[in-house]
Parts: sequence; C-alpha cells; structure tokens
Amino acid sequence: MDHRRIVFQKAPFERPSNLETGAFALSNFFLNGLWSGLLVGAVLYVCDYALTITCARLYRSSVNEKLVFEGSYETTPLFQKDVDSLRRVSPRFIAALILCGSLLAGSWLLSAQSQPELYEFLLGVMLLVQVSIHTRHGRNLFLFRAMNKTDEVRGRIEYSRSLLLRMSSVEHFIFSALYLILFAFTQSWFIFGGAVGCLSLAAKHRSLARKRLATAPAAVQSPQGMESQRGSSAAISVAHDQRANWKRTHYRLSACNSVSRCARAAFSAATVNAAGIPRPANHSANWSR
Repeated sequence: MDHRRIVFQKAPFERPSNLETGAFALSNFFLNGLWSGLLVGAVLYVCDYALTITCARLYRSSVNEKLVFEGSYETTPLFQKDVDSLRRVSPRFIAALILCGSLLAGSWLLSAQSQPELYEFLLGVMLLVQVSIHTRHGRNLFLFRAMNKTDEVRGRIEYSRSLLLRMSSVEHFIFSALYLILFAFTQSWFIFGGAVGCLSLAAKHRSLARKRLATAPAAVQSPQGMESQRGSSAAISVAHDQRANWKRTHYRLSACNSVSRCARAAFSAATVNAAGIPRPANHSANWSR
C-alpha cells in the first residue's frame, strides 16, 4: 500500500468541502517527498533560533528597564546558555536540528513500509508546534520594538519565572485545543501531531513552573506568605524606629542636663566671687547634683 493515501473518502458525486480539500493538498505536499518536510522544518527551526536571539538582544538593550523577566529569556533549559550569551551559532541547536532531521527521515522509511501515518504524525509534531512558537516571537518582536523606539509603554513590571512558564503553557494548550478541533473535522494525522506536540510542550512548561514554585521561598509561593512577610518586616521597622527615637530622646535629655549643670555651677561661682564669701564644699556638691 502506498503511503501517499487519500485521507477523505467521499461518495462519487459528493463534492469535498474546502477544508478537506486544503488539508488533503497540504498532506500531499509533505507526503510526496522527504525533502519537502525536512526543508520546511529546517527553515522554521532556524527562524525560531534567529528570532529568539533578536528578541533577546532587544530585551537586553533597553526593554529590561521597563519589562523584567526573572531568569533567562529562553524557556528551554537546553538553549539558555547560548541565548544568554547571544551566540548566533549554537552547537546545541545544530545537534538538535540534526537529531530531529534523523528522526523524521527514519519515520519516512518506516511509513514507506508499513506505517504511513507515522511520518505524517511526526511531521505535524515538528512543524505545527513552530506555528505556536513563531506567534509568540512575532508578538514579542512587535512589543520590544515599540518599547525600544517609542514611549508608548511606561512604568516597570516584573514577571516571575513560574508565571512566565505558566503563560507559555497556556499558549501552547490553546493551540493544542485549536488543532484538536481541526482534527475533528479533517481526520488528518498531521493536524493531530500538532495537537499532541503543543500539548506535550504545554505539560512540560507546566511541570517546570511547578518545580520553580517548589524551590522558591514560601513567602513567594502564596499571598498569605507575602502578607506575613510584609507584616513582620513592618513590625521590625517600627521597632527599630521606636528604639532610634528613644535613643535620640535620651541623648537630648543627657545634653540638657549637662548644660543645666554647667550653667548652675557657673552662676554659683560668679555669685561667690562677687560676695567674697567662700562656698562650702557640701554646697557645691549639692549644686553639682
């Protein structure tokens, strides 16, 4: 059986819908040869890395003065060091690209023999996930350029690492739901592969967010912890202020007493000298007290 099969089987006189015709044409474009899928996949992956470096450079130039991301700009731990150093050529990325191409070529050989759906499924995993990723790149590129060249964004906001990962998880989950809806109408393994790929990436980022929350301090994990931390900090600050006020008051009273003693002693000495009468020892001691 040839792997280039017709996905939709209709009655002889029933006209296929536009959605089914488009999905069938898309499947044939990728299934007619291995190089078409490899070429499109390579272009998308290279564009993904190039856009990541471009957005990371814009973020480090001036965007981070208004918008702060905790940790690395890159969400994938494997490429964080290369993106943080703004490395244009990444050995890790090249190795990952070769690995994905090898898996795709192996699935092509298997689909030609017995499993025609395997290559279509893996191709959907590789390509349609990039649609979700490039959507985020396009949004970040537009936002960062607007923040860099204009004053349309004011103020400063910080995103925690766990929130960034959860936001990424939600975005991929939305694309996964969209692909599942399309799969219900098209019955295409290519669309189903995109749904599974986005769902897997969403679960991965969700797991990373939970690990980040688990390693974060308890005050950061819950609003109650943050409020208690703020309350304890406020109480400590009030105690320090009260102690400082008490010290200042004590020093002022001590200074006033010293000045008063000196004034009394001087007045007493002046009075005795004017009268010519010697002052008793116990009298000076009483004045000095």
